[in-house]
Amino acid sequence: MRDTINKEIEAIENNKWDSFLKSVGDKPTNSTAFWRKINMHKRKSNGIKTIEFENKLYCTDFEKANLFSNIMANTFKEDSNNHNFNTDFKRDITNKVNITLNGNKPENEIVKLISMKELNETIKRLNTKSSSGLDGISNKIIKNLPEQMKKTILNLFNQSILESKIPENWKKAEITMIQKKTMIYTTLKVTDL
Repeated sequence: MRDTINKEIEAIENNKWDSFLKSVGDKPTNSTAFWRKINMHKRKSNGIKTIEFENKLYCTDFEKANLFSNIMANTFKEDSNNHNFNTDFKRDITNKVNITLNGNKPENEIVKLISMKELNETIKRLNTKSSSGLDGISNKIIKNLPEQMKKTILNLFNQSILESKIPENWKKAEITMIQKKTMIYTTLKVTDL
């Protein structure tokens, strides 16, 4: 029954579009009417709706952000009951991270610097449709940088490698939750109030 109703609704919508396109004609003089019709059908988003998680409602942006933060923290928390958890691997990674963050690297360690070719190849692969970071610099801008600016960036990266230090601003990120309409969660569900 539901499929039949959905097909009928789709057929009515298609008929409306066909009628509209016929009224505009084959060679419209401008696209104002067309864009007005498209914009009329866009769904307006009011952000993330109320979230129900473990029988509790999260309504404010602050509550939703804290819920997201807690879920992420628990996702990446060590679970001693998990038989797949490799404590030796964790110890090795923790040691390497601590060495890097503290600026201490073994004397005999050979450091491989980034080449201009590697930088250019990485820049070519950047997605120009993604949003900019906290610095406001988009990937489109990075792709169009002059060579001198690329050399400056390369020097910054290589200096960071040589000193085993990561600038504080490079460690900051802003995470934005994006509601996916097609996803169905078993433990986390979005509800309209």
